[in-house]
Amino acid sequence: QSLPKDNVIELQTQPHIDRTEHIKNLEEIFTRNRVAWIVGQPGTGKTTLALDYASNLTNTIRRFIKSGSPFSITFDLADISYEIDPEVDQGLNAYLSNLLNYIDSDKTRNFFFIFDDIQEIDENIFSIF
Repeated sequence: QSLPKDNVIELQTQPHIDRTEHIKNLEEIFTRNRVAWIVGQPGTGKTTLALDYASNLTNTIRRFIKSGSPFSITFDLADISYEIDPEVDQGLNAYLSNLLNYIDSDKTRNFFFIFDDIQEIDENIFSIF
């Protein structure tokens, strides 16, 4: 699957590099888009960069989702939806729909989800972002 190039930060293996430029790139991406992709080989600091960026966000709901399959990602998102509104109990699709509606309607907060260890991209899940 290909990712939109203007939403991608690719990290190279460079131990002890200054992340200032990458943080600036993330800020620029989030002023234009709702989604940023940080890609690179294992050990390049993708998760560290995302966590560093997220730690400085204010008025933001942050969630770390370590998922190796689209199936487990769907359940992680449903869990987030349940945290937001535990009254919704109509199955997995209702949870995901509720989460999307909440994200779209809440103009007072930002949402920052870190999907870590993604082995494959499920277009159905990630098209919602």
